[in-house]
Amino acid sequence: MSAARWRGLAHLIRDATVHGLHALERTQRAMVARPLAIASAVAPALAPVADAATRIHGAVLAGVHGAVRAGARAAAVVADALIERGEDAR
Repeated sequence: MSAARWRGLAHLIRDATVHGLHALERTQRAMVARPLAIASAVAPALAPVADAATRIHGAVLAGVHGAVRAGARAAAVVADALIERGEDAR
């Protein structure tokens, strides 16, 4: 397979990972928001706790998903460098 095709495959994997993680993060935020909103509506005294839980969960999600996205981008950079090195060795 040509270097351009290997590079394209690496970028495709990176893009799929990054976009998939964005979708997963949105889904996870929605899954947590719904029961906490219901708890706040049923027991208004829980609203501050639910708000804090939502913020903490959002921060943890952003950190974890951000780290995995950064890893996918870094792996693509490494793949590009290895492909380039392989081309130079020919």
